[in-house]
Amino acid sequence: MVCSFSNGAANVVQWCCSLNNHRKSGVHYHIVIELDKVTRWFKSKKYLLREYSVGVHCSSTHENYYSAWWYMTKQDKEYAQITNHPELCNSNEPRTIAARRARKTSAALKEGDDQLSDCIDDGSTSKKQRRKKLTVFEVSQIITEKDIKTVQEFAYEQKSRGKRT
Repeated sequence: MVCSFSNGAANVVQWCCSLNNHRKSGVHYHIVIELDKVTRWFKSKKYLLREYSVGVHCSSTHENYYSAWWYMTKQDKEYAQITNHPELCNSNEPRTIAARRARKTSAALKEGDDQLSDCIDDGSTSKKQRRKKLTVFEVSQIITEKDIKTVQEFAYEQKSRGKRT
């Protein structure tokens, strides 16, 4: 796995690998890798398949390296990791993890607001509530309904309804 990043744009900072045995899916490996910058994994996946016939499933469900490390080492106490890997067994979760979870929760709530809000309303919607963007078709419907001939007329109509660009 480390070799798959050797000719890419990112460098491996640290890694850990463990063996996991599920009753239904059998034996497989988990690996957590921290890179020195954000990068796509597609080239790495292709490299591993081409060179070693290894199929890789990449997951981004964990908040950070620490949470992924804890998840993958929970069953396998004989995991392997890079030399000089930080000792995480007796450490507390990073201070930033609570902030990350709060941001994730906030984003999920905003996404729910997008689905509930009406994009064509009387302007009384709270400023904090996000509205979804109008589609081209929805804009054309407004233009047809209001018999709008120019962009300026459309802008004036939206402004009169409390909309801002």
